Amino acid sequence: MNQKSTDTPVKPFHIRYSLGWVLLILFFVQCKQAAKFNPFAHQDNKGRTIAKVYEAELYESDLALLNTKDKNKEDSTALVKEFVNNWVKQQLLIKKANENLTDDQKNVEQQLSEYRNSLIIYLYEKELVRQKLDTVVSEAEIQQFYDANKYNFEQKSNIIQLNYVKYEKKKTDAARIRSVMQGNNIDQNYAFIDYCQKNAANYFFKSTVWLEFNDVLKEVPIKTYDQEQFIQNNKYIEVFDDNYIYFVKILNFKIKNSISELPFVSNTIKATILNNRKVKLIEALEREMMEKALNTNDIKIN
Repeated sequence: MNQKSTDTPVKPFHIRYSLGWVLLILFFVQCKQAAKFNPFAHQDNKGRTIAKVYEAELYESDLALLNTKDKNKEDSTALVKEFVNNWVKQQLLIKKANENLTDDQKNVEQQLSEYRNSLIIYLYEKELVRQKLDTVVSEAEIQQFYDANKYNFEQKSNIIQLNYVKYEKKKTDAARIRSVMQGNNIDQNYAFIDYCQKNAANYFFKSTVWLEFNDVLKEVPIKTYDQEQFIQNNKYIEVFDDNYIYFVKILNFKIKNSISELPFVSNTIKATILNNRKVKLIEALEREMMEKALNTNDIKIN
C-alpha cells in the first residue's frame, strides 16, 4: 500500500541569475579578493542580489571570498555557478527542515554549544601538542618498540631481497652476467657493478633492502599463479621477453602472514610512539589543571 507523504509541498521558486550575471559577479569577486566578507553588514553594503529562494537572498558580497584570481574565465564561471547552486540547495533544505521538524527538534543550541566547546578544546590541544611535543623518535626507540610488539605486525604481502640485472638480448655478455649472478656477494663486486652501470638496461644490488614481490613483478615478467610456492622453490631465475633477459637471484624472502620486517613497519611504529606521547602529554595537562583548581578551591562539587 502506498503511504502518502505528510511533508508540506515546496512552493515553486526562481533562481535569479544568468551567465551575464555570473560574469559580472566574477568581475566583482576578482576586484574584491582582499576584502573580507562581513555577514552582519548592512544590506546596503551587500551589493546586488544574485539569487533568491523564497525569502532568502544571496548577495554579491557573499561571493567575495571565492578564489577566482588564478583561474581562467571558464573555470571561474563554473566555480561561481557551483557556489550559487549549492546555496540554492541549502536554502531549500533549510526551508524543508523548518516546515517538517518540531520546535524541540529545531532547538540545537545545546548541540551547538557542545560542538563549540569540543572544537575549542581540540584547537587548544593541537596547539599545545605543536609547542610541547617531542617529535624526535630515535632508531633505538623504534627497534625497542618493534622487539616488544613484533607479533602484532603481520606481513600483508610477500617480500624478497634480491639481486637483479636487466640486459639487452642483442648484447654478447649474457654468459658473464649469468656467471656472476649465480655467485655470492654481488653487492661487493665493484667491477661488475661498474659494468652494469655502463651496459645494463637496469639493475639492483641492494641486498639488505626488502621489496614487495608484487613490485618486482611489475619490472620482471615472471609468470606465476602461486607466489609463495614460486618464491620458496626458486633461488635463481632467468626470464625473457622480446628485447631483454632478466637475471634474478632471490637472497631472502618473507611470506605474507608472517611477522613483518622492521623497515616495512618503521613509519607505523614512529606514528604510534608519537601518538602515545601526545596522549600522555594531554593527560598530564589535565591532571595539572585539576590539581591546581582543587588547590585554589576553584572546583566545587556538591
